[in-house]
Amino acid sequence: MTFIHEGRIIFSRNKDVLIDEYGIARCTATQFEAVQSGDYLRRRTTGLGGRELLVKDRAAFHALYPDIVLDGANIEDIMLFYVKGELA
Repeated sequence: MTFIHEGRIIFSRNKDVLIDEYGIARCTATQFEAVQSGDYLRRRTTGLGGRELLVKDRAAFHALYPDIVLDGANIEDIMLFYVKGELA
């Protein structure tokens, strides 16, 4: 699958890899302070001051941060993070 936004290729990955490996971490502002920028791709702030992070490798992220809630991501979630999320 190739995602193109505003004439630029944002990513080109196998759809199954995206669904199987990518995830969304949901953490508090305090938990976010402990997360290294290289451990996620994009971030966004939630209405209550928490953070949502797009992660490329759910298993690796969970091993590093077992106390942070981690959900799977669908294709729409991933595209929205790339378009509206902030860089790591």
